[in-house]
Amino acid sequence: MKINLQILWSWWSIPTPRIWSKSEISKLAREVWHPYKKNSSCLWIPEIHALIDCPEDISDSLNKIDFPNVKHLFLTHWHPDHTFWLRVLLSSVFDPIDKKIDEPIQLYFPKKVYQDLRQHYPSIDYFVDEMWFWVVNFLEHWESVNIWWVSITTIWYSWEWSWVNWYLIESNWKRALYSPCETILFEQFEINDLDILITECWVFSFDKVKTEISFPKMIKNIERLQPKKTYITHIEEVELARWGYDYLQEMKEKYSDIPFEFALDWLKIDL
Repeated sequence: MKINLQILWSWWSIPTPRIWSKSEISKLAREVWHPYKKNSSCLWIPEIHALIDCPEDISDSLNKIDFPNVKHLFLTHWHPDHTFWLRVLLSSVFDPIDKKIDEPIQLYFPKKVYQDLRQHYPSIDYFVDEMWFWVVNFLEHWESVNIWWVSITTIWYSWEWSWVNWYLIESNWKRALYSPCETILFEQFEINDLDILITECWVFSFDKVKTEISFPKMIKNIERLQPKKTYITHIEEVELARWGYDYLQEMKEKYSDIPFEFALDWLKIDL
């Protein structure tokens, strides 16, 4: 049975339109809405009710699509644009009147990511110790979780002040890697025979930003891994405000020998 990977939201840490921004990108987002309105990055696998990451705008995002309950939640790292709506998402299964839940959400992440999260989002202890909205499952490096006919494997490493975690999704002899953020050390990893790679765009302005992966380096990673198709997400509005939407097409033409697309919200990818 096939699954589809749904890039529900394809933007970076600050949703578009940015508050008070007068950029052309924000103006289009306010006036035209789709496809210019963007929320922070996360991935939905509807067949197994699995969500990867829950950014701060998750309620707005989930309410815009017809989806069943989230039963499995995987986290990549502690950053707010990937985790800070945990309270709202997890408590959505709780009935505060009758004090009961239909089914707890299964939460998956490495213990290192949990330690980071406790430091930056300490109220998580309350959910773990006092509430029963979720069941925490700690994952080791290269450990797999099997949900029906889908296998999801964690791949993690340390980057400066935090631990970063990506997920290898396998089903029906097809393989997809979801690495939406912090891929600056991506060349350390050899992950072969990928059908789909979903990875971050960062940054076009690599002359000014040295702490993130550059767009040319990201392209080299694609060339090295040779996935059959790549979808580029985690795109920042301030970059597009500086370079313009036409620049995305220029990059596609420049690297026309590489099969990649810039992701859009609600994009469905068959695996």
